[in-house]
Amino acid sequence: MSFDGQYALSGSGRTTRQFVSHTKDVLSVAFSADNRQIVSGSRDKKIKLWNTLAQCKHTIVNECHTDWVSTVRFSPSNTNPVIVSAGWDRIVKVWNLGTCQLKTNHIGHGGYINSVTVSPDGSLCALGEEQFQTPTAARQVLLCEVFKMSIGCNKLMMNCRDERS
Repeated sequence: MSFDGQYALSGSGRTTRQFVSHTKDVLSVAFSADNRQIVSGSRDKKIKLWNTLAQCKHTIVNECHTDWVSTVRFSPSNTNPVIVSAGWDRIVKVWNLGTCQLKTNHIGHGGYINSVTVSPDGSLCALGEEQFQTPTAARQVLLCEVFKMSIGCNKLMMNCRDERS
């Protein structure tokens, strides 16, 4: 990833396309399960959805993050295609892939969220955060279980439990 707000796809060691549109450093990129789309998150607080020809198809700005977008992922689930994003505003956001509209905010995290991933069946979300306000600067992984999703409802209900060893 480049520090000038650009990034490239490469399989041979050569740059094949440049994706230029972010105004600050790109912190995270991910491919969709079908390899047809790419999502990017940046220090410019924006999420961008691209095709593999380096064309920006959508920029999410409404209801987006208020601080750096540090991680973005596609859910591999075909029945409920979503993008999951998280960042330094301590919020996990779930976006409808088809409309790029916000489905839900998952708030209440104590630290910057540096990483998020979605399980292969789309039922679990794991995230890594760092809590600077605790005396030991706790670094933790939280496992979120998606146990109910209602079509037409604006909530994705999650049950998060801290799995400390």
